[in-house]
Amino acid sequence: LKRLPEVLNIENCLIALKAFPIIQDPKEKRKETDIIKVRNFYKKMGFTHIGEDFMVKNANLCEVLKNKRQARRTRTIG
Repeated sequence: LKRLPEVLNIENCLIALKAFPIIQDPKEKRKETDIIKVRNFYKKMGFTHIGEDFMVKNANLCEVLKNKRQARRTRTIG
């Protein structure tokens, strides 16, 4: 996620993802504890759970974009 803004212009975008643990065997059932861990990981990164396995985040709230904007302000001021 940190590299996403380097590749794409994501200002004023919504980032959506399916947050569930990756498993090796497709027949294997995902453990509820693992699902909760993954959701909590993304919640710490500012994502909001919107149902089932899906989470979203306003890209303008990403630290990388905040840092880019601050750098732009610093260059224009200085």
